[in-house]
Order: sequence, then structure tokens, then C-alpha cells
Amino acid sequence: MKVKCAYSGLLFPVPGFAGVRVVGVRAPNSINTKGGLMEELPGVMTGAHHPIFDMDQISLLSLLPSKRGWIDWMMLKNKGEKKLLFLALLKATGLVEFQSPAYPTMRTMSQNIELLVKTVRWQYIVNDVDYKLPKIVINYSNRKLENLYHWLERWNILKIEWAKDYRWKVQQEKLKLIEDKLEKKIKSPYTDMDRKTYTDMLATWALDASGAPNNIRDYWRSIFNVSIKGTDIYNIKEVDIIELIEFMETELFNHTAEHFGFGTIQMVSVLSHLRKIQEINKKGLFGAIGGMTFELLDNETEQPLNIHPEKAALEKILNNAPKEKPIKEQYPNIVAYLRAKNAWELKEKHMSDSVVREQIRQLQAEQDEFNSLLAAEELENNASILSDDERELGVNLSSISSKDRRMDND
Repeated sequence: MKVKCAYSGLLFPVPGFAGVRVVGVRAPNSINTKGGLMEELPGVMTGAHHPIFDMDQISLLSLLPSKRGWIDWMMLKNKGEKKLLFLALLKATGLVEFQSPAYPTMRTMSQNIELLVKTVRWQYIVNDVDYKLPKIVINYSNRKLENLYHWLERWNILKIEWAKDYRWKVQQEKLKLIEDKLEKKIKSPYTDMDRKTYTDMLATWALDASGAPNNIRDYWRSIFNVSIKGTDIYNIKEVDIIELIEFMETELFNHTAEHFGFGTIQMVSVLSHLRKIQEINKKGLFGAIGGMTFELLDNETEQPLNIHPEKAALEKILNNAPKEKPIKEQYPNIVAYLRAKNAWELKEKHMSDSVVREQIRQLQAEQDEFNSLLAAEELENNASILSDDERELGVNLSSISSKDRRMDND
């Protein structure tokens, strides 16, 4: 006996009653074309079909074991098997009603097998009755499935929209749990705000609530988790902290305004934490050095010298500065290296300034000596000129005195 499948239109043999042909149909009467004319034949066996159409989704997908199951389908050599498996997958979606056998071409099936396999896999994985996709009916007029691509593409668009909505719901539920835990942490007087367990929870909520981009989340999380008491905080670029703060200010405000209508304690805590990191980071190396105090003692009395504290700090730095230019690899961390480098550069500049000042002092001394010699020479010349004048004046006075004496004698 041969049975004509109600879904594929293929004939397949069954044991017994050789020579008998049974046409399986889903409607009371099947429609058969012969010589271009339509004829009604009695439905001898309603719903007779190939057993593959009774297999569930996971059983059908097991026939396509590789990650790209559509490749497995293309590797099948029997065209009849290809058609049966294709239409069985289509029926397994639960979204197709066969009112007539389908007769897709090999080209149509090859073009749509990938999207069909992906759709069935998605349905099996999701296994959720909440999603709603439109159903299609296969009848005599569309039995070649020429519009199948548009049906599958429509399902795919609706799948994506449903997935977004579903992920959003899951994310909001997860976010609500984190918000509740974080609120308890913030309000607890025993919470250490610098512990990573707290800062990481703060980062998780902030990054999820703000919708931070995935490609930068890890870096932003590291900024949240940096210890305000350690030295790693100085390794962060200030511009990155500012960018993170600006992003959180905008996106967290939108999130809280949408869900709560005002800022929340979580949002305030996030921004407060980041601004504190920015404040410490902004001080940098110079802030760390400026916060150090030094005291110089007199060698004899061992009492503090009465000098300006800034000068004492400078002398301390210059005295402890390395003799050669520091190499980064020789220091345990970046802050120690930067301190040494800064002290070395300060010492070099101070020595350079001292050399310049010494050269200026020598030039000034030479100039002063020259000016002194010049003044002495001028004074000597003046003295010589003065002596000549005085001698001339003495001769004249002598002459006058002689005349006066003669006059007196006369």
C-alpha cells in the first residue's frame, strides 16, 4: 500500500494491501489536478502523513547536530528526505496550518532552511507561551511557498522585539534585587565604603541602570573598585573619571526619573563615590608630596631649626633625590617612581639654577672689579691733573707775593 502524505504530497509505502493507494488529506475532500483540471476525490484517510511530522522539535533538531544545522540539511543527498525534514521543521513551529500539501522547490528550501532552523531552535530554547507570532495557512494557491521568506522574516523581526522586551524585564527584576541590597548596604553604619564588596555592588547597579556600553564596562568597573587609600588611584587618567561621572549624571538621572520620579539614594551614592575618587586623583603626586611634613634639626642642639617649612621640604626632597635618572622598573609602583623622578628633575633644575646663579655672581664680581679699577684709574688721573693746577697756582701766588713785597719795600 502507498500513502500520499497530507503535508508533503510524497508517496511512501506501508505494509499490506499492495497496489492500494491512499491519499491523506486534512480536509474532508482533497483537490487533485489532472490535465490542468481540478477534480474532487474522496478523503479515504483523513490526516495520513509521514511519521516524521509527528516528531517534536528536539527530535527534529537532533537530525541536524552541528552548530550550523542548515549545513547538515544541505549535505543530505536524498531530495525526498530534504523535503520531508524541511516541511517537518516548518510544521514543528506550530504556526502553520496545512490545508493542502506543500510543494516548495529545492531553491526555495535552500534559501530558507537557515532561518527556519534558527526559528525552531529559538522556540525550543525560549519555550515561553508569552510570545505571539502570526500563523500562516498553506493552501492550494500558495502551496509552492514562494512567500516563505517573508513569513520567516516577519517571525524573525517579532522574535527580536520579544527578546528585547524579555531581556528588559529580566534586567529590571535583577536590577530591583540589586537596588534593595545596595540600599541596605548604604544605610548600614557597619558598611566600609572602601571595601570591594560594596564598590563592586555599586558599580554593578550603576552600569546596569545607566545602560553603560559593554566595551567599556570592565574599565569603568575598575575605576569604581579602586581603593581611595591605595596608590593605584593615581594611575587613572582624570579625563576618564570625568567622562564616567558625566555619563552617570545623565543616564542615572534618566533612569531614576523614569522609574521613581526623582534621584535615589543609590544614585547619590554613586556620584558621591566617583567625585571622591576624582578629588583624590586630581591632587596626584604633588598633593601627596605637599601633604608630607619635614623637620630639620640642628647638629649640635638637635633642636628644630627655625627655617621656613617649604624650604625644609625642598631641602629634604633634594637631599633624598636619586643621583641618577630613575628607571620605572626599579620601583615597586608608579607613585614611588614618579616621586623619585620628580625629585630628580627638581634637583637637576635646582643644580642648573645654582650654576647659572654662580656664573652670574662671577660675572658680577668681575664687573665690580673692573669698575673698581676704572674708578681708581680715573681718580689717579684726576689727582695728577689737580697737582699740575696746584703747581701753576703756586707759581702764580709766588709771583704775586714777590710783587707785593717789592711794593712794600718801595
